[in-house]
This record gives sequence, structure tokens and C-alpha cells, in this order.
Amino acid sequence: MSKARLENDKAVEFPLRVKITGEGDVNTPNEEPVAISNRAETKNLVDWYKSLSLVWKIVLGIIVAVVVAGIVGFLIYRALQREKTMEYYVFTVKTGDVKDAGTFAKVEAMLYGDQDVSYSLALNQSTNLLSLNNFNRNGLDKFFFHEKSVGKLERLLIRHDNSGLSPGWFLDWVEVNATKSGQVVRFNANRWLSKDQGDRRIVIEINAPST
Repeated sequence: MSKARLENDKAVEFPLRVKITGEGDVNTPNEEPVAISNRAETKNLVDWYKSLSLVWKIVLGIIVAVVVAGIVGFLIYRALQREKTMEYYVFTVKTGDVKDAGTFAKVEAMLYGDQDVSYSLALNQSTNLLSLNNFNRNGLDKFFFHEKSVGKLERLLIRHDNSGLSPGWFLDWVEVNATKSGQVVRFNANRWLSKDQGDRRIVIEINAPST
């Protein structure tokens, strides 16, 4: 190879350096980070705002205020509309006064109305502070729920999961007070929910008494 050829080869060398960052990824010094680009866009926006006259700044401020007020108003409206469909339910549960009537099982209830059906309501936070456990023999337990309204109360489903020590339960009655609509309905059970007592069922449905 001639000396002239070597000199030509050197003349076409490129001072390009690359950095391998991971599995086959190659970054060049010419790549601009996204963060720098975002800062540049923000600076351009700030410069544009500063270039506006006072009148246009006031107009822009009014437009932003109107948009924000509209969004807030819409959210408040949606919340008020949703509240109209809600109801405050108070469950009072009376456990019977018979031997081994109480239960340690987890109890759930569902309300059926003429307009809708409630979600499954876990009866696990009684307001009875005199007892460490719910559903003791001859005990009264109260539970509060803020749920969608089901309309006129027609039927109650109540069940337990047969868990814990002595899961069998003698339920006397359940009274449901729908405080917004003023309904108070007592669902009389007077029976066992037990795998070992009565008809060995742990899920029952009780119709509201006819009026």
C-alpha cells in the first residue's frame, strides 16, 4: 500500500465515539435527553406568555378561571346527583337467648328492594362497645352503612361463612332503618343458621312483613 493511500485513509477517519448503555443499546453524544427538550418547551411557553400584552394576559386568566370553575362545578354536580341515589342504613341484629346462640363466624347481609339490590354488606363493625365480639347470646349489635338506595325494602338475605369456634348462630331478628326515606322494617327469623341445628342452612332469605 502506498504512502499516499495511507494518508488518504487517515483523512477520512471520523472522530465518532459511542457508548454502550445496555443490551445492544448504543447512544451517541448527539442524542438530546428528553428532560432538556421539555425544559426548552417550558421556557418557550414562559417566553410566549411574557410577550403577551396586559389585556391578553387578563383574557387568558379569565378563560382559565372559567374552565377550572366549570370542572369543579361539574364534579360537585356529579357528587350531588350520586348522593341522591344513596341511603343511610342502620342494621340492628338481635341474637337469640338460647344455649350456644352466639357465633364467631363472619356474617353478611344483602337488601332487596323494589328498585335495586344492595352489595354484600359485611356485618363486622358493631357499635356494641360492651362486647369484644359480635353476635353474642341475647346481644344487640348495630351496623351502619352508606350505600345505594334499593327503594322500598322487600327482602333480606343473611348468611355466615361457618368459620371460627362454634359457628352455629341463632338469629332472632334483624331490623333495618333506612334513615333518609324513613323506612323501618323488622325481618323476623327466630331460627338457627347452623350446619348442626335446625334445617342445617346457613343462608336464609326473609321477606318484609306485609303492611
